[in-house]
Amino acid sequence: KEKVVPTKERNGYLDFVKGFAIFLVIFGHALQYGSGDSFLTQELYWDDPLMKAIYSVHMPLFAAVSGYFYWFGLNRRGPIKAAWNKIQQFLPVCIVWGTILWIAHGAAGKGWGLKTLIRLCITDYWFLWTIMIASVVVSFVQWTAQERRVMRVMLYEAACAVAFLTPDTYWFNAHKFMLGYFVMGFFYGKYGCSWLQKPVAMLVSVAAWCAMIPFYTREAYIYLSGFTLMGKENWLKQLGIDIYRFAVGAAGVVMLLCLLKKLYEKMRIGWFFGAIRKVGERSLSIYILSTYIFTDLLPYLTQNAEVNYLLTLLESVVMLAFCCAVVHCCKGQKWQRGCCLDANIRSI
Repeated sequence: KEKVVPTKERNGYLDFVKGFAIFLVIFGHALQYGSGDSFLTQELYWDDPLMKAIYSVHMPLFAAVSGYFYWFGLNRRGPIKAAWNKIQQFLPVCIVWGTILWIAHGAAGKGWGLKTLIRLCITDYWFLWTIMIASVVVSFVQWTAQERRVMRVMLYEAACAVAFLTPDTYWFNAHKFMLGYFVMGFFYGKYGCSWLQKPVAMLVSVAAWCAMIPFYTREAYIYLSGFTLMGKENWLKQLGIDIYRFAVGAAGVVMLLCLLKKLYEKMRIGWFFGAIRKVGERSLSIYILSTYIFTDLLPYLTQNAEVNYLLTLLESVVMLAFCCAVVHCCKGQKWQRGCCLDANIRSI
């Protein structure tokens, strides 16, 4: 075990990882919403090979990095204050943006119901809820078990059982799926894993991901097949899907961390890598700003387009540049903390 000690400086490598991860998110959304009307309405994107590769790993990578950072927050503040800090950081954002969307929803003549307001607040920007829920679960386990390792294992096993036996409504399918990656990142922050720095880790993870990704079908998407075993005609099949989905994501996370580490060490100097790090620093704000531009604007601009990865790349670059410019212009404004997400996270 090699414990990692935090410093006051940002970790350029992890900003680089977050920058790459948010690019994958943007590219996936651009591919889905910016490849023509038929591609979107017929949901052909679920079968696109590049879409499968991106969706197998991009949000698990974000969850693992979030868990890694959470270890340092918990170590500094304690489990209860660390979880409360995450709630204070993200809950207002979900409520503010949910309310804005509710007002727009009502102004468009789609109703002003309280149920709609609650749904928008707890389902839009679902990943922020994932971080809050995962933080509470991890803090509860750490606070309850302290240094009793056996009890920690039992509590995580209990959480896993609860996940399999509870409904998937209100995006809980995604929350439950991402919890495992958050815990992985948390324990990497706590203990460190020297073997990840060795070439064999990269070779094994690349081989494992490449071997598993050809079997990634529509059932593998958490958004389509869900997570729970409840109500499934064949619960063994669902369990197999859940295990496969987690395994391919875990292999992909390790693969990307290893590959990006090597790339960063060799080519960290230069405007391109500096730009990716800056994007990583603003990743959560970009996540918020881009979401409804993709869903509400891009489909209208690209109705007659066809699948073209070069066009998708161009759309992604333009979106990243636009979001970074907006965040930069908003920097320092008093209202920014209530609408944007980029807290001054410090890492090792």
